[in-house]
Amino acid sequence: MMNFYQLVIYFSICSFLGWVVETFCCSLQQGKFVFRGFLAGPVCPIYGFGALLVLFLLVPFSGNVVLVYVFGVIVMTALEYFVSYLLEKIFKKTFWDYSNHRYNINGRVNLTFSLFWGVLCLVVVYLVYPASESLIERMGGKYQIVAAIVILIVFAADLFYSVRYTLVFSRELLTLTAISERIEKIRADILVSAEEKKAKLEEDMTQLLRQQEERAKRVFRKMRRILNAFPKMRMNKKDRLSVRERINAYLNRK
Repeated sequence: MMNFYQLVIYFSICSFLGWVVETFCCSLQQGKFVFRGFLAGPVCPIYGFGALLVLFLLVPFSGNVVLVYVFGVIVMTALEYFVSYLLEKIFKKTFWDYSNHRYNINGRVNLTFSLFWGVLCLVVVYLVYPASESLIERMGGKYQIVAAIVILIVFAADLFYSVRYTLVFSRELLTLTAISERIEKIRADILVSAEEKKAKLEEDMTQLLRQQEERAKRVFRKMRRILNAFPKMRMNKKDRLSVRERINAYLNRK
């Protein structure tokens, strides 16, 4: 069994490989390069944590391909559901939503991806894990320690930056929403106000529209990475528009 430092390296290898898979698939789907993932670096930690679960829960059953596949589907589906729930609770957003897919559970997981997770677990158990173990062993103990420490420092810095980045994004979106609500209220007031008040209300609305457009442009420019990484991200599951579509609506509103 791997020691702590080896597990850190193994985690980073699988997180990077997961990022490669996610980026390739999403880029292929959208017809352009998409830097996938929550973190700023080329890693998707959900794959790293999934690989650790595979190591502890599935590798012991490597003698039975069917069990590895079935348990892989269950374990990784549970992990994806948990991560979706956790991100939604922390950042008040839905980063991915499978509600339009058949056989989904609360839009967090769906059958197609669950079956894919099973295949991926087979790849990890029979290819990635043995290759990673061999590579890590050849590094030697001292290099393993140094590599693990560097990885932990870089990962912690990336996590701090990315969480802060996302929280700032959340605050900007809330501000945009508040401005939008004020604009709609003024629109309603204009319809029922006397002529002498309409001019002032229309002036206020013009200023708010300009403010909304300027802030939306700034948000779109500064937060382009996360908007591209999660094009279907929503403020909540009931939203008809994704966050990206909502910002575009703010930019095009007259």
